[in-house]
Amino acid sequence: MIGTDFLIVGQGIAGTCLAHALLQRGAKVMVVDLPTQNASSVVAGGICNPITGKHLSLTWEAENIFSILAPFYESLEKLLGKQFFFPLPFYRRFHTIEAQNQLAVRLANPDFAKFVEEVNDNRYQYWIDTPLNGWQTRLSGYVQVGELLGAFRACLQGQASFREQRFDYKALQITEEKITWHDIEARKIVFCEGLHAQENPFFPNLPFTPNKGEWIRIRIEEPHTCPAILKQGIFFLSLGKGVYQVGATYHQTSLDTETSEAGKDELLTQLREWLKVPFEVIEQRAGIRPATRNRRPIVGLHEQHKNVAILNGLGSKGVSLAPFLATQLAETLLG
Repeated sequence: MIGTDFLIVGQGIAGTCLAHALLQRGAKVMVVDLPTQNASSVVAGGICNPITGKHLSLTWEAENIFSILAPFYESLEKLLGKQFFFPLPFYRRFHTIEAQNQLAVRLANPDFAKFVEEVNDNRYQYWIDTPLNGWQTRLSGYVQVGELLGAFRACLQGQASFREQRFDYKALQITEEKITWHDIEARKIVFCEGLHAQENPFFPNLPFTPNKGEWIRIRIEEPHTCPAILKQGIFFLSLGKGVYQVGATYHQTSLDTETSEAGKDELLTQLREWLKVPFEVIEQRAGIRPATRNRRPIVGLHEQHKNVAILNGLGSKGVSLAPFLATQLAETLLG
């Protein structure tokens, strides 16, 4: 038998961050996953943004989430020897005078002002017209999710802590003292399966409302690089060397991982309304987000089996939520 402290099922952004948080605290882990090309984490845009919605609201638990976000990803970068987290402002232009006034009122709140600043110059005029100026966020950025997951998987494999295998629930045996699955014996098990959790017999009837997202990558033959993530309904993000990611759609029908002409047309229609420079489309991807009805994550221990836990339902904010939730759950699991 192979002994470990924690058996983690799934190596998306949730499972990766949880495994890292546990390893940081001296625990041993074994991660089981069958990587797929269109897993939601792999096709995620990777955006970290503390302000959401039309009403410029602070995201849930913004203070806690964004105080830990950069240091957490930087610790992963130190471990893996490569940069994956890129701090960038998140810029939106004002469409009306009323929007300017609304922001001025919100900036009177110091909790809000910590994350936002008004932009009264033309620094983004090369890319987008800003006759009324705009505003941008602090502490925002993006994570190269696919590259991060691949590098962390290789790290786990080097430590003999990764099993590339589909998880079958029938092989799982649970007692008060331990978890046994095939030849692996662990103190506890944590399910970080994304949408596969809909098949999990230990957590039935989870309130998932999955949605499909599509994004495109475009190439721009220009001498400049956009110094911010532009947000005008969709986001526009520089990946370097003239390549930009544009996304994303949100649809609750046709829940498959196939790209569509309708999805591409939707993104291109919005992009052409405001982007001033010419471009060509070079790639399109799609994935399913494991979102929940109330847009809150599913985290905690099983009601009966205290050595069984779950971390799931992170949805479109997974890259922002995962470090904070993984840290909280790791500390809970370690007592």
